[in-house]
Amino acid sequence: MYGKAVEGTIRSTVVIGPDGMVKKHWPKVKNAASHPKEVLDAVMSIF
Repeated sequence: MYGKAVEGTIRSTVVIGPDGMVKKHWPKVKNAASHPKEVLDAVMSIF
């Protein structure tokens, strides 16, 4: 962008429990198509 290096869009996901604490964190989502199933599986195993 105008000769400057840019990182672009960074997708991340955080699951927060009812107690307000972070239960699971994905700092970089590599595959947006398969990520929802990964999150659902994690949520089902946590709760």
